[in-house]
Amino acid sequence: MVPLLHRFVIGAALLCVVALLSSVLAGCSQLPDPKRDLIVAAAKVAFDVRTQPGVAAAWSEVGDAGRVTVHVRLQPEGELRAAATAAAALDAAPLPGAEEVTLAVAVPAAPGLAPVEISQARAHQDGMPFPAALEAADTLRRVAIAAEVGITSSALSLRLDDHTTAGPSPLTTAAAALRGVAGVPSPVTVEYRPRDSSRSVSVEVADDGPSAELLAALDELTVRPDVSRIVHHEQRGQDRPLLDVQTDDPEAVARLLTTVADDHPPRPRTAFSAHTATNAPPLNGYVGLPLAGADPPPPAAEAAPILASYEADLRAFLLRTAEAGTATCSVTDGRSVQCLAELPLWHEAGTTTEDVEACFAAITAAWRHAGLTSGERALGTEIWSRGPHVPGPAGVDVARIRGTTDGIRVSVESPTVR
Repeated sequence: MVPLLHRFVIGAALLCVVALLSSVLAGCSQLPDPKRDLIVAAAKVAFDVRTQPGVAAAWSEVGDAGRVTVHVRLQPEGELRAAATAAAALDAAPLPGAEEVTLAVAVPAAPGLAPVEISQARAHQDGMPFPAALEAADTLRRVAIAAEVGITSSALSLRLDDHTTAGPSPLTTAAAALRGVAGVPSPVTVEYRPRDSSRSVSVEVADDGPSAELLAALDELTVRPDVSRIVHHEQRGQDRPLLDVQTDDPEAVARLLTTVADDHPPRPRTAFSAHTATNAPPLNGYVGLPLAGADPPPPAAEAAPILASYEADLRAFLLRTAEAGTATCSVTDGRSVQCLAELPLWHEAGTTTEDVEACFAAITAAWRHAGLTSGERALGTEIWSRGPHVPGPAGVDVARIRGTTDGIRVSVESPTVR
């Protein structure tokens, strides 16, 4: 317990540091004023967070291109709600010129409590609400199998402890433990590295999947010397679960997966890709089906509600990230949805080039925070897509943006229904 006088002296000292930093930077001619203002504003946020109950330390970091990170270390046995207070302070703070703002929170381990690492983008709106994610993380850190709990943009992860990973079926054990705990949302990403190996395993566990048969197969794959990486994603933002296996022997892995019973309607069958670390073509298929076969497309009656859900997701995404209240949507080949929105910024009186550029940057920053990755450019169009191992926004597979004579055009496409 820090004496009250000591806390007052520390707080006064931190205020002096912020004031001194402001005055020093004000007289530094080599540092651009916008960056100076951003550094001072970020330091002020960190000081305000430091004074909150349960916070052991807080500091800020300003990198290139307006990237701001506010680091917070909580008391080991404190409540994670302090992180929500810090996030609210960061969301409300004026940070002029900031392009990316991230809250990084570390909670040390305590008896019976696993450590927690949090990386949350400011005003992130995809995934579960941040306070709900904190409540779930507080529950997960008390589960016996947890070595560490993580929150990244409201997505939950759990690293398995050594005792569980040394057992005969770590993933089966982890799924049973997580599904038996009340208050844990679905899914949770279970991560670990098998002992004495460089292999990495990342499997999303939901209430209804992976199935017991597929979990057993994954446990078998984790001990194979030819397998170097396993990544499994549930259905967030895609039409079916996806399994990616990096291996020196794709044929053997594919043969194993085609023999696994994974037919549990209404849950869609899991798609898989087995490949080497090189650029050789992968072996793609569906768990439990012959490799040469293909999962038939769903009848129109089954595809219709999926496509309707995708359209709602796409419209909500455009409204959330581009403030596009009106969009034109269409269905392609009965399998995917595309929505297009025009932002006629040049039709508004007083619009400047800087205004349009700022709007363009704000939209792409929101896409990045939502989990999309900037890829190629084609004829003036920026193309964004979900990362290979990162769940993106629900219903969005590809997003495009370009400047036009009217302003900005944005379009988004859903995954293909198979």
